[in-house]
Amino acid sequence: MKKIFLNIYRYLNQHTAVLWGTLAMITLLCILSALRINFVEDISSFLPKNQENERINYAYEHIGTANKIMVNIATVASTGSATDEDIELIENAADLFAEKMSQVDSGQYMQDLLYQIDQEQINELTAFVIDNMPYFLTEEDYARMDTLLTPEHISEQLANDKLLLSSPVATLRTIIQK
Repeated sequence: MKKIFLNIYRYLNQHTAVLWGTLAMITLLCILSALRINFVEDISSFLPKNQENERINYAYEHIGTANKIMVNIATVASTGSATDEDIELIENAADLFAEKMSQVDSGQYMQDLLYQIDQEQINELTAFVIDNMPYFLTEEDYARMDTLLTPEHISEQLANDKLLLSSPVATLRTIIQK
């Protein structure tokens, strides 16, 4: 293997015109390949076009968030229950973020900025997901749900959970979280 590379090196060292021609040809091929790259912004185009994925694509396109960027603002030390101070801090951060985004963009790229969500919109989205849930489930999912909902499996899972909660590791986790 070493001899092959040494022979190539010696040949190109003696024939510099071949070296520069090869380098120019490789560079040209790379540039032509880069120019042929097409960017597709539709994430669903990566999925195979079959009947199962067609249902998922339909739901994704009609959910209303396909062309939106979402930003989640939360406190660093979120303990699971937010105080009034935490809620006010998050609201102020969202207001400031929206103000800064509006100043920076000035309508060039953002068509709309929604940072206060109406509860009715949340209810509509939740209803849409619940109404279309069967489209996302397969026969295997239903079969698995049937096995998980048997009385024997529920009893076994409850016994495992009780054992986990009564173990020293679960107690230690509870102390650390507080």
